[in-house]
Amino acid sequence: LALPVAAKTGPADPAWGARIAGVLADAPRPGPLKAAMTLQGGVIKLSVTGAPATGPGWDQAYFFPYDSAAIDHAQPQPVERGRAGLTLTLTPGSAFKTGKPPASLTGVLSLGARAYEITAHTGPQLIGAAGLGPPAAPQSPGERAGRLGVAMAFAFLGGLILNLMPCVFPILSMKAAALARHAHHPGAARVQGLAFAGGVVATFLVLAALLIAARAAGQAVGWGFQLQSPAALALLSLLMLLVALNLSGVFEVGAGLQALAGAAPGADHEGAAGAVLTGALAVAVAAPCSAPFMASAVGFALTQGPALALAVFVALGLGMAAPFTALAFAPGLLARLPRPGPWMDGLRKVLAFPMYATAAWLLWVLALRGDPAKLAELLAAMVLTAFAAWAYGVAQRARIEGRRPWAGYGAAVAAAAVALAAAVWPAAGAAEVTSQPYAPATLAALRAEGKPVFVNFTAAWCVTCQVNERVALSGRSVAEAFRRDGVTYLVGDWTKRDADIAQALGEHGRAGVPLYLMYGAGGREAQVLPQILTEGVVVKAADQAAARS
Repeated sequence: LALPVAAKTGPADPAWGARIAGVLADAPRPGPLKAAMTLQGGVIKLSVTGAPATGPGWDQAYFFPYDSAAIDHAQPQPVERGRAGLTLTLTPGSAFKTGKPPASLTGVLSLGARAYEITAHTGPQLIGAAGLGPPAAPQSPGERAGRLGVAMAFAFLGGLILNLMPCVFPILSMKAAALARHAHHPGAARVQGLAFAGGVVATFLVLAALLIAARAAGQAVGWGFQLQSPAALALLSLLMLLVALNLSGVFEVGAGLQALAGAAPGADHEGAAGAVLTGALAVAVAAPCSAPFMASAVGFALTQGPALALAVFVALGLGMAAPFTALAFAPGLLARLPRPGPWMDGLRKVLAFPMYATAAWLLWVLALRGDPAKLAELLAAMVLTAFAAWAYGVAQRARIEGRRPWAGYGAAVAAAAVALAAAVWPAAGAAEVTSQPYAPATLAALRAEGKPVFVNFTAAWCVTCQVNERVALSGRSVAEAFRRDGVTYLVGDWTKRDADIAQALGEHGRAGVPLYLMYGAGGREAQVLPQILTEGVVVKAADQAAARS
């Protein structure tokens, strides 16, 4: 390699200068962060405070020390979020096993898409799950009991206020309709109240146990963690849809599950098991809500031992269940409710719309995760599930009216729709091929370098495109072939009008998408692939494109 010696810096390379300058500009550098480290229980507590440490990406925090002997790099780095920063738990390396361990750590703290250079000195500061400050002084039994009492009181108040939250109120309005049906049967109303309270408290205890177990394993989780799971969001949105369809009268459920979605008009009673399920459902959708008084109580609970933490969550559950259970045990209030009648059917149908709204809200939360393909698959599954519910309702009505053959047909259609819904349910674990946005300049540069290139002209509204991307372009064999053959994958998204894509389509005699082009190595012209793809077709084209003959 010949490098000329010059008196001053030469001009930037036209092909790579801008990219090199961008990498240098993005290199980690000191930022608005303060750090301290503490040796505690055989581990290093690296504490960081500052706005970046509490912003987006804090849960992806990872520390890369400049001294390779400072930590054991093979061990995980659990992260805890505090009120003003975060704490990483690091496993000491050989440098800390000498007679004089380092007094400071210098390196790069990665926060997702951002990175900062930090230096942490040994000191008394500690940032933990409870916030900033030095470790708390030992407390007497009386002080611990007092703090627990305050936390439980705050948790009870927070549970009471949860009943007014938009994410919980639709579930409780459904229960109110059921209670109105039992207004003049005090015994049945009390059973409903106690069963609902049992479901609420039991579900809070399950969530608390999962939180405690996850934190003990070093995971960074907080209240509402189950709604961080796409699978949980998808299942809850589907459940809300089914509840709403049942309230709308599309189909009816058995007596044992009537409390889950409201009983059919004219039913004599509602099973206690259904009330328990309604309580569990109310807690599940309450997870993202942090009512006043609740946040501090939950934060205190998660810094205590398992027994004290569970006590706080019991208080939270009792607070949430208290209004409905108290109403069930108040004969004077129950007597003021109107007697059951035709009005209940109208009320039931009106209460379906808050459930539809809850399903839409859960879908919106899922959409914020930025995975349009998974969202489209879930919407398709919901449409098919709704069709299955309608067919099941047709079968129910045919059975009641004595039209047995039609009941069988309806049940068969419902089963087929459920099978199709399961088939389009969002898949996990697909091997995705890394892609880049299409641009004429990018394609020209890659071809000038002699690289094979696959171009996918697609659009969100193109059903054929979406099917091909799921069936053919997301397969493991395609991903392996592209890596093996050095194929660069470009995606031209024509969801919105784009003049460059329109011109490329016109050059190949097409007026719309899909269009698939495989450019061969050495600057060879493109091979136009079929509009209906299979993994085998794409793999064969990639192998041919990589051959330089």
